[in-house]
Amino acid sequence: MVRTTADLADSPGLRMVAEGVETAQVLDRLLALGCDASRGHLHSRPLPAEEVRARLPGGVQQPVARQGAGAAAVTGP
Repeated sequence: MVRTTADLADSPGLRMVAEGVETAQVLDRLLALGCDASRGHLHSRPLPAEEVRARLPGGVQQPVARQGAGAAAVTGP
């Protein structure tokens, strides 16, 4: 199923991100099957927002106000 999903993502030039990756063995297998990137506890446990911002080079954009249903305006770093 992962290989088929990766093939589908590749055809229009999309990237496939695996969610919930917890071990290096799983990551290795996903990469071998064509997955482009991954997220999960292997990379980092959940962190408070301020700690995430501190770890990102150049900071992160902050939402400043709601505009319409579910939209948020952002400011630069």
